[in-house]
Amino acid sequence: MEVYVASERWLLLQHLLHVEGGQFVPESPGQFAPELVVSLPRNQVVSFIRISNNTNKMDFFFTIVFIALFGIIIWGIIKHFTSTKMTANDDYFEQAGVRVDFKAGTIKINKYTYDVKKVTGISTVTESGGRGVAASIRELTGVVEISVDDFKKPVHRIPIGGGKVKDFTQRLYVAIRKAGGTDFY
Repeated sequence: MEVYVASERWLLLQHLLHVEGGQFVPESPGQFAPELVVSLPRNQVVSFIRISNNTNKMDFFFTIVFIALFGIIIWGIIKHFTSTKMTANDDYFEQAGVRVDFKAGTIKINKYTYDVKKVTGISTVTESGGRGVAASIRELTGVVEISVDDFKKPVHRIPIGGGKVKDFTQRLYVAIRKAGGTDFY
């Protein structure tokens, strides 16, 4: 039986010696299982490498799914922190988590509510300069700082995106004045 195994190995080596580059993909189903590739390195040792087409397709699928989910998450984060949707009517003004109620004379900044007369200042913070993608992103996003007369949280930072920082600031000035607050002009 050892002679039979040795002769099979000899036939395999003979076949491999005729293949250029030391590797071949089985041409007929009788040689090896379809997912095996045989290579013959320089030291004349035969090695088998298992390659499965199903694994490659699944890896590709999971890679695409991962990239898509990552993109959706990044888009959601950017959309959440740079909200530019604005609502203004006769009763209130609301944008980017800030709501000014004209009749009640209050401003709600995220979860904090104050009388509009407690707003002591509004300033914009934008970064410009530099080159490339980071510079263009910085120019499109900015922060509006709302200062209030409060010891617990005297400054509220509101991120604004889409190049709408100055528009938001002007609307906030008007809304606070309309609600009975300080005229910042």
